[in-house]
Amino acid sequence: MTKVPDITATLPRGLTSGTVDAMAALVGEIAARPLAAPPWLAPALLFADPDLQVRLDLPRPGPDEVLIHEHQSLEIAAPLPLDTPLTAAVTTKRDAGMADYRFTLSDAVTLGTVLRLFPLAALADAEPAPFRPQMLKDTAVSGAFAITQAQTDRYLALSGDGNPIHSDPEAARALGLSAPVVPGVLLLSLVQPAVEAAFPGARLAMLKCRFMAPLEMGDPFRIALQKRNEGRVRAFLLGAADRALALADVRLG
Repeated sequence: MTKVPDITATLPRGLTSGTVDAMAALVGEIAARPLAAPPWLAPALLFADPDLQVRLDLPRPGPDEVLIHEHQSLEIAAPLPLDTPLTAAVTTKRDAGMADYRFTLSDAVTLGTVLRLFPLAALADAEPAPFRPQMLKDTAVSGAFAITQAQTDRYLALSGDGNPIHSDPEAARALGLSAPVVPGVLLLSLVQPAVEAAFPGARLAMLKCRFMAPLEMGDPFRIALQKRNEGRVRAFLLGAADRALALADVRLG
């Protein structure tokens, strides 16, 4: 991988309380339970801040490619201040068709985002496997949940994500899918209410997730939580027939 020059950007609006409140309401609506704490993944919405986007060299899909969200991480050292300018220090590593971004926001929150260009033909032919039954031993399952296009549109308005795969049925059909797909960060946000229900008073310290398959709009999904070592939880995001959508490791503070 090749490291590119670091970037430091000032985000004049920062993360607004209105955005955080809207994200909390959206996730609580999908989960059918209010969040006990501010939405963990709200800082990820800053990835699309226009003052940051103009400085990033995002991978650009060719006519036979799609840009996918492969990994997401989040580490919280301190609550991110709201309604105040923030400084984003960005480290980027690149490889053929892949970009690995690490954002440190005002020395409080660190985000990691990996984007990858993927061949359309390979995506259409891929058949996601289910999690093996032995992996799901001793799990507590939440759901089923479903995310509608209207709910996704609210998220897209908050995040500024303009990828047509999340809103355009024709773009989804071009990938061999029958409907638009749920954005990865929105899907991953549902881990928070599942953890809060299973571990009252839990506070997030770190989260790492690998996205494994797309979730089509309106399809049901479940979240299976498995307690690991002290303060650590593994979250399996399950589609139909326990199809592997994502796998997330969470460390609680």
